[in-house]
Amino acid sequence: MYANHQDQQILPGNFFLPFGGRLSENNRWVQLSYLIPWRRVEQEYSKHFSKHFSKHFSKHFSKHFSKHFSKDVRGGRAVSVRMALGALIIQEREGFSDRHLVQHITGNPYLQYFIGLPAYQEEPPFDPSLLTHFRKRLGPDVINQVNEWIVQAGLKDEQNGDDDQNNNEPPGNLDSPK
Repeated sequence: MYANHQDQQILPGNFFLPFGGRLSENNRWVQLSYLIPWRRVEQEYSKHFSKHFSKHFSKHFSKHFSKHFSKDVRGGRAVSVRMALGALIIQEREGFSDRHLVQHITGNPYLQYFIGLPAYQEEPPFDPSLLTHFRKRLGPDVINQVNEWIVQAGLKDEQNGDDDQNNNEPPGNLDSPK
C-alpha cells in the first residue's frame, strides 16, 4: 500500500552517513532536491500508487530493506512518490538503464538523499524491475508538470526578490523542517 511521505524533506546535514562526514549542500542533487516541491508532488500523484502497485512492490522487495519503509497491513511495502519520481528523474538526467540506475543509487549517498532516504544504506532501495511500475504510474507528463512547477517557483522567487538567497538554506517554498 502507498504511504504518505509529505514531510520527508530532510536537510543534507541530517542525512546519516555511517562512514562519517556530511553531504555538501552545493551538490547538484541536493540543489535539485531543494527546487522540487515534493509536498505538492506527493499530494498530486500519490493516487497513482494503488494497491496493485503495492503487490508488485512487495513481490520484489527483500526483507532486508523493510526497515526503511512502513509495512502495509496486507503485507505490501509502501513506497513514496519521491522515491519513484526521484529515481525516474535521475534516470532521465543520467541516461542509466534500470539496472545501472539502481547500482548508482546504491553506491551514491547524494542519489539516496535525492530519492528521500533518511540515511545511507548499502542495500539497493528497490529492485530494478520496479522502475517499469514507476514509469507506468509517473510517466513523462508528470515529470513535465514537475518541471513546470520548478520554473514557476523560480519565477515567483525572482518576483519576490528571493533570487539571492544563501546557498546553505533551502528555498522557502520547500518542504524542509522548520
